[in-house]
Amino acid sequence: TPLESSPALSTDPATDPATDPATDPATDPANRPRGRAFRALLLACLALALATRWPQLSSRWLELDGDEAVHGLMAERLRVGRDTTLFFMGQRYGLSIVEVALSAAGCAFFGVQAWAMKAGMLGLWLIGAGFLLAAARRVGGLGAAVLAGVLLVLCPGWALWSLKARG
Repeated sequence: TPLESSPALSTDPATDPATDPATDPATDPANRPRGRAFRALLLACLALALATRWPQLSSRWLELDGDEAVHGLMAERLRVGRDTTLFFMGQRYGLSIVEVALSAAGCAFFGVQAWAMKAGMLGLWLIGAGFLLAAARRVGGLGAAVLAGVLLVLCPGWALWSLKARG
């Protein structure tokens, strides 16, 4: 039938335009998050994020709220090898084991301290920011990635939220 012989519905990789490396956006070097300019952008966002959050991390008034304290208890239980849950303590939703594992690693290296837990959360936030920048570059180019990076790192709401152990 004419519909089965349509190149748009072809399953043969040799004739399928979706798998042709010359037309596939995923293989186009301009769309890949690589290159010196993108690496420089990632490093600049990392440096800017650390510089703008350092005053809070190094403050003597840095304290944990109630949720972060429970999160810290979960991290300590994981660090010493006691049982823990995938979800925030007392809940059956809100997967928090990734955050807890990062906090437990921070506490294992630096001791049980508020800034060690919050630094782990900042690390997780920075990984997410890197993925956002890669997506922005893929969709809109390097200019879109620069704009997304500046807005994300300098947004006052993210300054606090990027350090929050939420569970």
